[in-house]
Amino acid sequence: MSEDPPVCNQKTPLEGMLERDALYLCVGSACHHKGAHAVLQRLRQLMAKYCVDDKVKLKGSFCLGPCTDGIVMYYDGYLATGVTTETIDEIFERELLVLIEAKGTE
Repeated sequence: MSEDPPVCNQKTPLEGMLERDALYLCVGSACHHKGAHAVLQRLRQLMAKYCVDDKVKLKGSFCLGPCTDGIVMYYDGYLATGVTTETIDEIFERELLVLIEAKGTE
């Protein structure tokens, strides 16, 4: 049984400035040192696998807020923290893909 993906319920300080149809991955120094590049590569693969790379822009961002909690990712009000190469598939499939698909039906 897998644990729930790590999620942060707080908002990013950039909330009102971020594009709503973009998936942001923090690539600032803290997240970079924790493996953001490897997570980025896997995100690209997942977006292609689920055919959403034409629906969502993948963007790098500097600090999204709670970087002390691990790599941070943001999409349309959803803020995930503690993202790793071990958790990215589950976070993408259980949380992000649902949001992306729901947004496509709006």
